[in-house]
Amino acid sequence: MNDNLIFFMNAFMFELEELLNKNLGYFDDVRFQFDEANTDQQIKIKIKEFILNNFQKINSVTEIKENGKDALISRDDFKISNVKVPSELTEDDKLFVRSSRTAVYTNPDLLLFISTGNTEYRVSVEVKSTKNDKIPGSSIQQIDINDWVIFLKHDDKHIIEFVTGKYIDSISGTMQFPDRSPRPQVSYNILKEWNKDYRSFNDGILTFKEDKNQKDKLQLIEDWQLLLSNRWMNTLKSKRKNTNEPWFNNNIRKFAVLLLEYYESLTQEEKEEYINYIKSNITGDDDE
Repeated sequence: MNDNLIFFMNAFMFELEELLNKNLGYFDDVRFQFDEANTDQQIKIKIKEFILNNFQKINSVTEIKENGKDALISRDDFKISNVKVPSELTEDDKLFVRSSRTAVYTNPDLLLFISTGNTEYRVSVEVKSTKNDKIPGSSIQQIDINDWVIFLKHDDKHIIEFVTGKYIDSISGTMQFPDRSPRPQVSYNILKEWNKDYRSFNDGILTFKEDKNQKDKLQLIEDWQLLLSNRWMNTLKSKRKNTNEPWFNNNIRKFAVLLLEYYESLTQEEKEEYINYIKSNITGDDDE
């Protein structure tokens, strides 16, 4: 994604958040039949309609400042020409998204079509909903650090508030295990607090401060296996057992005893060979 498109998306998502929160009544007919799951078709369709009917060009942001970069924003440079929900995606759309992502492909919740001059871009957006705060996010292999998210909080009858931003800035740092594939937890409140701490808007200038703590979230995405391994080691090194531990902590201890007993039964030469053998069988995420 080129810099100009990133700048536009920063401005677009900021203004979209403000506009959605000023028009919560537009979504009063939405019903969440599958709470805390990413299968809310009604809200995806309503957000699509809202964007196409009310917000195809940015209005208030005139300048973007982010990580030492400064760019003027013209409301006429980019335009939202279309929005698609998953059921509307063509094979060409899927191929385009697949080729532009660094992560494993999954259908985007919303696909924005953005026109500038003779060029048209397609940008994926995730839609997450919660009644409280934290929910399991996408599978680790499906997360691209450039993904965008529209996160909404609701009760049984109404949407309470929207917050938007980069998907990575919604990650809480917690990851549930086991699962068919690890799913880093995402948090409505964490994304909202990130926006409060690192995003500001004044006199048409939208500014993003550098988040020096983001490296921990990047590690979670880029080497989640090491993160889990370190967590398990901390469990094994702890001198006391905590209350309300997840069930697999006990399984980790049982496995560690078996491994240590086997390792201690080996000669020194066999120990070195065994460690090298294990290391030689460690694969990267792409090999799984």
